[in-house]
Amino acid sequence: MLPLFGDIDKSTSPSSGSNTRSGAICMSCRAEEDWAEEVKPEIIGDKRGKKEIYRAHFPRAGLFRCVETDLEFLVRTATSIEYKYSFWERHLASGIPPVWMEVGPVFDIHAPPGTVKAIYIPHFLCLGEWKQNTFRIQIAHVVDGNLLLEKPTRVKPFHAVLQDPSFSPMGVIVLSDILPFIPVHSLVLLYQVLSAADITFHLYLIPNHRGLEKAVDEDEKRNGHSVLVHKPPNTILRFNRWYRVSSSSRAEINPKKLKFTYLSLDRRQLFTEIYTKDMEEGMQLTLTKADQEGKRDCEPLWDTFLRAGDIKQATSSTPTCSGHSLLEHEPSSALQVRHKACAPGQHFVEKHREQLIQRVTSVDSILDRLYMRVLNDEQYNHIQAKSIRQEKMRLLYDFMSSWDTNCKDLFLDVLEETNPYLIQELKDREGQREDDGGSK
Repeated sequence: MLPLFGDIDKSTSPSSGSNTRSGAICMSCRAEEDWAEEVKPEIIGDKRGKKEIYRAHFPRAGLFRCVETDLEFLVRTATSIEYKYSFWERHLASGIPPVWMEVGPVFDIHAPPGTVKAIYIPHFLCLGEWKQNTFRIQIAHVVDGNLLLEKPTRVKPFHAVLQDPSFSPMGVIVLSDILPFIPVHSLVLLYQVLSAADITFHLYLIPNHRGLEKAVDEDEKRNGHSVLVHKPPNTILRFNRWYRVSSSSRAEINPKKLKFTYLSLDRRQLFTEIYTKDMEEGMQLTLTKADQEGKRDCEPLWDTFLRAGDIKQATSSTPTCSGHSLLEHEPSSALQVRHKACAPGQHFVEKHREQLIQRVTSVDSILDRLYMRVLNDEQYNHIQAKSIRQEKMRLLYDFMSSWDTNCKDLFLDVLEETNPYLIQELKDREGQREDDGGSK
């Protein structure tokens, strides 16, 4: 049996800072022939500082792919575009009609008129054997509270393409009656729940949907202080089918069967809990079709082996940054910029305290990255209890008094990843001040 997925870049691509997926190409689908230049968007907050908005800057005409959402834009000229994840119920009281089913993320996009020649909207259908049914796929828009359908210009293995688009909340949908028969690019996500007893895991089955993946990651970190166990996640599943999770060890699995269903972005995704007292002998986990249980030819749809080294030991003590080594991999020019920004006396994050408190966005993503690295359970929960992002940042700075330089370097690294444009602006200001001082 040939593998369903071929390896490509195995680096994780957190959606705004979460350690999530590794990339894969489905062997049943041909590779998309259009090459898109990757763009990392700026992540900003909405008026309440909670909903994340992506702002991508495209330096020239061409085809670009957002690394956070898999959205692709073919632009006519240099431009900036803002977009965010949404869900149909936010725009339609009853959601989309039952005759249709969403098969990809819903996006709310705002672009300058006439700048976008085509948009490539991601979908999770595996169309390798269903190419003749692409005519059943539509792009749905919500305009003035009404659902409008538009035929895509092209349907590609991982995107539906729409030329000369007008922008409103939009996403890819398909007729519900054929969806159970179409394979779905899917992910098996495994989280270790650090706040639970002994060694506990949560296992999720979700479509390959970056917004859902991000929602699961944030929910796990918020409710269970969980960490993603990095194992190959990709598989092919079908909606409304039952799948069985099993183990060769004495692990307790509840429930043993999961129905693969699509739940919208605003709902908590279903999972099964796996519990064991120790991992001395490791643990084999396998996913199979429930209706093939006990059959000799029952092939696993996904399996992995967990070793003791794959898991973390929960601790309530204050984490230390003494082993922080991110700087070891930076080019010398980056080190010089950092040292220049931090000298003399105060660290960069201390010198720009007020600016960072007032202007930093994606605070929850920052806290998730600092958790168990510089923040312990009590500190993390205390900060998360605040409702306003500026209050969260002020409290984070209160805890900074006990940090060493490595911890502050780690904080700066996280800020550079989550708020790159703000940090670059502050560094440019420092450089300008030093240049002005040297010319006097």
